Amino acid sequence: MTHETTGRRRLRVSAIQMASQAGDKNANLAKAERLIEDAGADLAVLPELFATEFFAATKDARFFDYAEKADGEIVTRMAQVARRTGTMLVVPFFEYAASGEYYNSAALIDATGSTLGVYRKTHIPFTRTYEKYYFTPGDALPVFDTPLGRIGILICYDRWFPEAWAKLRDAGAEIVCVPIASWRIDGASEAPFWDALHTLRARENLLFVAAANRTGSDGDFAYIGNSLLVGPAGNFLARCDESLEGNVTAEIDLEDVRRIRGAWPLLRDRRPDLY
Repeated sequence: MTHETTGRRRLRVSAIQMASQAGDKNANLAKAERLIEDAGADLAVLPELFATEFFAATKDARFFDYAEKADGEIVTRMAQVARRTGTMLVVPFFEYAASGEYYNSAALIDATGSTLGVYRKTHIPFTRTYEKYYFTPGDALPVFDTPLGRIGILICYDRWFPEAWAKLRDAGAEIVCVPIASWRIDGASEAPFWDALHTLRARENLLFVAAANRTGSDGDFAYIGNSLLVGPAGNFLARCDESLEGNVTAEIDLEDVRRIRGAWPLLRDRRPDLY
């Protein structure tokens, strides 16, 4: 699907927004498969832990049974989807590592169905959820050099730490993919900061952002949707509302990263020697 012309690197990018059914992984995988097919993108990002309910909202040791190895059912099935549709995928999953530790992870799968690498969520919150009960923090912020460009991944809470974005930017990221499970409960929500957070992170680092949030609900947690794509100038490329199940898709040109950085020399004018 990706096509190139002189001096341009264009691709279609999709953020997949979906509600997940509790206890029915097969139904969730089938829905994700349909939504990816409908998007017809070169690169698609799925929401955080999309294949299950967001189980970290409660503390229950039985949910450790949801964990899979990096070649388990979720990644394997999505690899088949990637290969059939020719779509590179960011596939979140609850990872059981060979070391015996558990991670909130996302696999990057290329259009041939090969796993290019796995990112493990590095910032683990303990707010209204029990993520620290389930997940070990990851210890790396990789940037993946792919046929579509240089891709970084952050997962949900990671967005709030500007140092993580700067690390990816300095490692050459052109687009940061962000699987999210952001909710509303008892009047508390990220909604008032949603647009500002994503547009400022794109603008201050002069890169593309593809943010895929869940919709629907898990018990008292109502997900706020609003998945979006943002350009390196901080401009909205595509977005949706809270309740949509579908895809948010736009064609982007990765050469815009270089052009915007030339026109707006924030990175040249930084003073890391003083920070």
